[in-house]
Amino acid sequence: MIDCEGQSVLKCFLQTVQHVSYCRLLYIKKYCEVITINILITSGHTTEKIDNIRNISNVSTGSLGDKIAKKYLEMGHIVYYICNINSKQPKSDNAKVTYITDVASAVLVIKDLLKNIDIDIIVHAMAVSDFTVKHVFDFDNFEQNLKYEINAHKLLNKLSLDTNQKISSNIQNLGIMLTQTPKIVSILRNLAENAVIVSFKLQDNVSNDELISRAMQLLIKNKCDFVLANDIKNINGEEHIGYLLRPDKSFIQYNTKEEIAAAIVCESIKQKEG
Repeated sequence: MIDCEGQSVLKCFLQTVQHVSYCRLLYIKKYCEVITINILITSGHTTEKIDNIRNISNVSTGSLGDKIAKKYLEMGHIVYYICNINSKQPKSDNAKVTYITDVASAVLVIKDLLKNIDIDIIVHAMAVSDFTVKHVFDFDNFEQNLKYEINAHKLLNKLSLDTNQKISSNIQNLGIMLTQTPKIVSILRNLAENAVIVSFKLQDNVSNDELISRAMQLLIKNKCDFVLANDIKNINGEEHIGYLLRPDKSFIQYNTKEEIAAAIVCESIKQKEG
């Protein structure tokens, strides 16, 4: 049995292992007691309303965020988990799950939580919609009236349909104007100055060099401690290639959701312990 007295959990663990491809902090409990910390995880997808029946969403299921949460929970930590009701989510007395719908609701929940709870680690894994619906309109009607109104935005304000009810399916050409949503990652550092922040950068069929470059830009701009760079072309079930980047521009490749989740847990706790 390893004597852990007077040592941090991580130092005790590292003394028992000479070389590992990625850290398995789930096993620390075999050696010594874990100090409970507060984790905030955002996961799954957001849903932007078109009307009372229709919406715009994405393909994220929240499976990776769920895996990450379970690893923290198995170590005895408290996880504040923010997700859509249809996303995968952990089941535990230490899992405090809050449901959101769109980006606006996610922002409100995150701000409120970070204002009232001292969060040690933030894992922002949510696939946040880049756009939300600003106007829904009959395009043919818009086109006919445009000759009478020079300002298109002003005309859209006049012709926007009521989205608090189901929009008629008899409209042949339905127009939807989208506007950019706020970047959640951009508000995290100001709200949690001392938290370890892990964010995600998902791209679609770009080169590895471009993927790493864009992820590093995200890390630097938003003062993250880590960014998980991944490409949709390299995600297939449990097979999931991801690169965990650090501010010093170093990174390590992981090949499965299990490896990625274990690495994020290990590295975030290591960073928090300093």
